[in-house]
Amino acid sequence: MELKTFISQDISGNVLPMSTCYLYVQGTETLAGGLQDASGGSLTNPWTTNSRGEIKFSAPDGSYDLRIVKGALESKIRVQCNDWDGKIKLSELLNTVDPDKGAGLSGYNEELPYPDFTVGKAVKDMAKVFVARTTKTGNLYIENTPPANIHRFSDRIFLGDAVDNNGSSASPVTSWLGKKDYVAPNGSLQPGLGWIENNATFASYASKGAIGIAGASHTSGFITPGGASIGIVGAAVNDNPSVYMGAYAAYLDAKSYPTAVGSVFGVEIGVANLGDYVDQYSSSNRKTYGILLAAGADENVNGLSGDCTSGINFSNNGARWGVGITFGSGALRAKTYQSATYYSALTLRNSMRIAWEGGAGETFNYLNGYSTAESTATGINLRNSTIELQGATKQIASFNDVSNAVNNWQFSNSADGSALIARAVGASNNIDIDVYPKGTLGRLKLHYSFGSAANPASFSAKKIVEIKDSNGAVYYVPADIAQW
Repeated sequence: MELKTFISQDISGNVLPMSTCYLYVQGTETLAGGLQDASGGSLTNPWTTNSRGEIKFSAPDGSYDLRIVKGALESKIRVQCNDWDGKIKLSELLNTVDPDKGAGLSGYNEELPYPDFTVGKAVKDMAKVFVARTTKTGNLYIENTPPANIHRFSDRIFLGDAVDNNGSSASPVTSWLGKKDYVAPNGSLQPGLGWIENNATFASYASKGAIGIAGASHTSGFITPGGASIGIVGAAVNDNPSVYMGAYAAYLDAKSYPTAVGSVFGVEIGVANLGDYVDQYSSSNRKTYGILLAAGADENVNGLSGDCTSGINFSNNGARWGVGITFGSGALRAKTYQSATYYSALTLRNSMRIAWEGGAGETFNYLNGYSTAESTATGINLRNSTIELQGATKQIASFNDVSNAVNNWQFSNSADGSALIARAVGASNNIDIDVYPKGTLGRLKLHYSFGSAANPASFSAKKIVEIKDSNGAVYYVPADIAQW
């Protein structure tokens, strides 16, 4: 009998007093028998916790499912009860004859029927899979048929095909990962990746199957909230004050050889949402992200963090990328705005900028977004031969490209006291400007400033059009038909 102790809590960590507990034989709905409380007295099944939510019980050695219920809250965890003190006594560990006692530490005989929970039984179970032998150099190999290669070099472990290299920096690199040198088209020898074996504390290369290392985790094993379910964790700390070194929490090296016929991926992250879609602005905690880049860390563990340099950095390490970011066809979820369907490839919060900068961080070009409400939003649509300036509800303007165009508009701002310029430019020597009002009643209206006409001197119209000829002479045409 082994005494187990738990606390009944909700997802926020609050204690749940007077919870009802059920202990089942693992994988069944059969209530376990022979339970005892903390003092050794008989315990009924199910039973109720105390006012502090404490769950204390002893059960016969075995595997169980513990179900905890408090109102609408319910959780279930797996429990293993093993009373090793009752099975093995220190004074009996060196017994080489009685299979009910030590037997496994010396005088082991795989023909003896060692009972459960003895050292002999544990050694026998391992022997079913591996037979261990020690080499003259002290390196440990574990073999079977077919061989399962494990190589211990000092405090370093190599598995599978990695065993071909013993981890010594002076040893030749002979594993398939390290030995695949090849001659590049320019004739230079491309070195292998022997630095991995020569620096790894643990190395596992797949000799059977396609996965070298796998890590997995799931949240249903938690009875109280806290932390996260993490399949693989990598940590790097840059704490060397005198020698320049990079620190990488994870480093992944992908390589494609000239004769390869498949694609190479540095990282593939498959995210599956088995429930309803939840967008990034939802209050739901059940969001699904491919990558989450968080600047800073847990202050209680790491202390306060300063701002970090960049979330993603594309660099040239002797080669260039054909494209920075690619979105495949059908990769994005469709959305609707102003009755039009679109796919949001990049989303920025208000007042964020897309900038083109120089090597010292100086701004060369940029796009800003400053709207404060959806009702005042503006945008740009790029369509077939058309650029549209879009307002919150309607189109502001559009610019259309025509076939074989050689001329175009040029708009210029002006200094104080100078006129704004809208000019026709292009390859043609003479370019007309046509302005078309819409409909039979549409008119071209020129707004004006009040003033007196200068040509002729006696003309007193207040509505005028100014025309300047090629010599710079200015003429005035009355815009009021009554003055013609």
